[in-house]
Amino acid sequence: MPSNAHEALLVMIRADPTLPDWIQAQLGDRVAPYRRARLSDPTVRPRMFQADTLIVLSDEDDDPARATVVEVQSAAEPGKLATWKLYCAQTEAELTKSIKKKKPVMVPSTLVVFFPHPAVAAWYHDEIARDTSAVRLYPRFVTPADIDLIVDRTVSTTHPMRVLFSAFCHRGEDAVATMFEALLAVLDGLERDQKRFYDDVITGGFSPVTHTRWEQYLMTTATGQRYHNEVYNRIDREAEARGEARGEARGEARGEARAVLAVLEDRGLKVPERLREQVLACSDAGQLRLWLRRAITVTTAEDLTRS
Repeated sequence: MPSNAHEALLVMIRADPTLPDWIQAQLGDRVAPYRRARLSDPTVRPRMFQADTLIVLSDEDDDPARATVVEVQSAAEPGKLATWKLYCAQTEAELTKSIKKKKPVMVPSTLVVFFPHPAVAAWYHDEIARDTSAVRLYPRFVTPADIDLIVDRTVSTTHPMRVLFSAFCHRGEDAVATMFEALLAVLDGLERDQKRFYDDVITGGFSPVTHTRWEQYLMTTATGQRYHNEVYNRIDREAEARGEARGEARGEARGEARAVLAVLEDRGLKVPERLREQVLACSDAGQLRLWLRRAITVTTAEDLTRS
């Protein structure tokens, strides 16, 4: 089952398909130019192996020029080397075949693997070094330490997902406090449910000391105060505006229910009408919070309510 961290990283990459190229640049790689970056179906058939994310980068004729297979790996799994090879081989074969030119050229793929834990990256590095099979892997391994802290607020406007990715990588460090201005600028510009999601996965990983500093920082600027109120007190305001008899409690339940559905939809999961009605009708705050946590990791929307 994917972890909260696993899914958060993939949501960022799906929101900004140029992010893997930027990550490789952080590692010192030279990446070839492209005209367009788009998400593609990462399923490898016939046994339905599915990569976490596949990015296809096209040339000026809109033909695929190269591809990036993105994986997030939190644990040591010996069989992963074989499936990574499948992802890359299948991607190259299908994309090369899709080119309509008279003399098609091979479309190369790059494997970028993000490891939240450096020890897991080291384990895979050793496994690849010992691999004696005919097909070898040459992946790019990324750990949080490879990603720079982004303190420039202007990047929040041009590349917001880079800021979120950087903050996510360093969320457990005191140094993340240097990103507060840039981080707030991104979060404040998001839609309400996106704001709630990223606030949870990023600031939720702050140490107690850093979280206290974050709360204090929010109250030092007008933007921060507005953001603080939006995240932590908006349910009170919505309840009052609608004149609900139960006020805060009912407003909170409705807000939680909408957040559950928004996370499922943002992840591209189809939500049946029956399930939508069930979630919106729920007034149990504890149940809704459980569903919100599950919504980040479930494979299908129907898994949300299964015991």
